[in-house]
Amino acid sequence: MRAGNSMATFQRISGNNIRNYGSIAFKEQFTRLFGIEVGYNNAYYDYSAHNLQGPGGLVAAGEVSPSGALDRLEHTLHLDTRWVIQPETVGVFGYQFRWADYTGNEEIAFTADPNFPNGTVMSENRNYREHYVYVGADHTFRPDLTASARVGARFIDFYNDPSGNGNGWGPYAMVNVTWVYNPDSRFELGVSHDISSTDITGATDEGTEATTFTSSQETTVVYASINHRITPKLRGSLIGQFQTSEFKGGPANSKSEQDYLLGLNLTYQFTQHLSGELGYNYDKLQSEIGRSFDRNRVYIGVTAGY
Repeated sequence: MRAGNSMATFQRISGNNIRNYGSIAFKEQFTRLFGIEVGYNNAYYDYSAHNLQGPGGLVAAGEVSPSGALDRLEHTLHLDTRWVIQPETVGVFGYQFRWADYTGNEEIAFTADPNFPNGTVMSENRNYREHYVYVGADHTFRPDLTASARVGARFIDFYNDPSGNGNGWGPYAMVNVTWVYNPDSRFELGVSHDISSTDITGATDEGTEATTFTSSQETTVVYASINHRITPKLRGSLIGQFQTSEFKGGPANSKSEQDYLLGLNLTYQFTQHLSGELGYNYDKLQSEIGRSFDRNRVYIGVTAGY
């Protein structure tokens, strides 16, 4: 949850792309009423599609590569103080630090802002640090039904943008409900609101009058999922998600997109190390920047593990 569940791009990007998540957490209850939780999340993105014009080449509108726009390493640290209000309810007051380091090292946009040498915006100009403060609670309604909520504010600093565009305060929220209705079967419902990355950079032709570039998008995500054990070897999942995003900066500033996603998956476990999958995904994007589409995907595959 803390690493975010929003989508930075809705396009299918071919190639040997890497996306990796890692997390670690430590929780300690010092007294009957007070405890802490300390955690670290890491997210790594690396796309194989680079700017074909090579280092020092100039990008024109629409020619920004996935690597230049989205390659990044995200670090998220949090410290929560936890206060036992009732045996079933724990209040939370916390702080979170997030650092996004864009690693594409490519030209991603032009700007008429004189703070940028030659008017060129590089991948690393979208680097940012973000500070969150929030309050919330974790509540256990029943052993099989739990909920978690966080509401607060965040301050974002685009420290590699010499113009200082996009710096400032904004809202932050996260809500999640989990119901384990059968062994190995669960239903989840959630909502989140935060800043996230985007493949839109605001690239324009050299010499245009654009004075900012697209640094990020402010995103609200609503999602629900059912993971059900049909038989000991057969599992099914149904996932639905709605995302609405508003772009920050550049020619797309204040324009929005809405994405609807529906996914159905069946997994059969042949052996401990071998499974097969069959699935269907439907996507619908409504965009104010002219890239709306409907997409149907059917897939089948085999997974081997050890």
